[in-house]
Amino acid sequence: MQTIIEQGEGIRGSHYDDPSKRELAHYFKFERIAEGEAPLGDVWPVVKNPQTADYPESLRDLSNLFNGCYCYMLLALEDIFILTDAAEKHRLVFRGLYSIMSSVLPQLARMMMQQPISEGADEYAGPTFEYIHFEHGVSKESQLEELCRQAQTTNGGLDRIFSIITTLPDMTEL
Repeated sequence: MQTIIEQGEGIRGSHYDDPSKRELAHYFKFERIAEGEAPLGDVWPVVKNPQTADYPESLRDLSNLFNGCYCYMLLALEDIFILTDAAEKHRLVFRGLYSIMSSVLPQLARMMMQQPISEGADEYAGPTFEYIHFEHGVSKESQLEELCRQAQTTNGGLDRIFSIITTLPDMTEL
């Protein structure tokens, strides 16, 4: 809980993250779980300090896709802070960043955390948050599409993610 406070996610003036008071700050969400007021949800024994290279092929493909999407999200955030054009910021946030953050990353993380790291293992995969380098001269979006195609060869259930990735706004000109 102290880490959450130090990272600015609670007890500074309001219990809410948004002015409409619909979204509790992380601190208060976790506090409700800790006090038994809110359910924790499904929990899997995820391996500590996971590394993509340690996973079998199908999990490596999912991990690479997750990491690519995570890095894309970070780069989109950076671009949003640099941009001065409000319309362009809006386009990036709602067509790109928000889709990756609210749909793609949670679905990929769940897919990974529901798979054992090997046959009969008691530990499950988890996101590794490793850096994925995007090639210069090739759009980040097309590179994400390729990571998704690769993951589709070894994993099912990625059609919705692929459709989101194929509609991401092009950030090459920023």
